[in-house]
Amino acid sequence: MSPASPSFDPFAQTGQSFVASLDDTALDSLHLRLCEQRPGALIRRLRGDRCADERAFFDEAAAALQLPLYSGHNWNAFEESISQYWLPADAILILVAGAQHLFSQSAPSLATLSRIFASGLSPTASPAGQSPSPRPLNLLYQTSPSDHAAFTQRLISSGIRFKTV
Repeated sequence: MSPASPSFDPFAQTGQSFVASLDDTALDSLHLRLCEQRPGALIRRLRGDRCADERAFFDEAAAALQLPLYSGHNWNAFEESISQYWLPADAILILVAGAQHLFSQSAPSLATLSRIFASGLSPTASPAGQSPSPRPLNLLYQTSPSDHAAFTQRLISSGIRFKTV
């Protein structure tokens, strides 16, 4: 199934990682289409070329997701921040543009990020007195066609489960 296909639904399940070989124009089109199809979703783009190491990733993620100012620059703080009720969305999808550059200087971090999203632990806000319900929390890694094979091999080597779309 192609991400360009209208039947592609990255919100059908939670804890999913997808890899798509798309050029930048196709990623822009996909982003807009998903925003139109799922207006209640929080769909944000991280620039992989700005996330070569953890420090840069946390800066980029804080800006893209508008994380609280008190959010720390570590994995526990990141996981807690994206799991909080304050995120106004019924689903979260992070598009990592240029994923081949993601953690190029910090390889183990790729597995940590994928583990956090694979857990799918992101409750939706609920009225007082009611338990929160799970909401889809997913990643879509975009690579250029020329970098696709090398990036998917990085994921496989790190033990990361993903679907190619």
